[in-house]
Amino acid sequence: MDGLSIITGIALVVFILFYLAFNLEKEHIFLKVLLIFSGLFMLVFIPQTTIELDRDCGILSNGTYLCYTSNGTQITDYEGGSSVGINFTNSYLWVLRIFAAYLLITFLILF
Repeated sequence: MDGLSIITGIALVVFILFYLAFNLEKEHIFLKVLLIFSGLFMLVFIPQTTIELDRDCGILSNGTYLCYTSNGTQITDYEGGSSVGINFTNSYLWVLRIFAAYLLITFLILF
């Protein structure tokens, strides 16, 4: 995992969530609260990424991990890898699902 790129990606997504939350109209209070809390929750992934920077893991074509330490030696007994990317993706997908459900319900009420 490239630490700087994943930290930058997380920071950009959190910035977009906060930007959307603070630029919504007052009648969308549920959506504001959802976006603010999800942005705060996703900020937790930045320290987790920096903690796990000593392991550079990649997924091979057969689905297994190949991990290296910071000095370049291969880790043979490490199962899995950093879960930051998977957890971040899952949490962002849940935000998108709830956002889409909110939009659908709002449009059904208006029309």
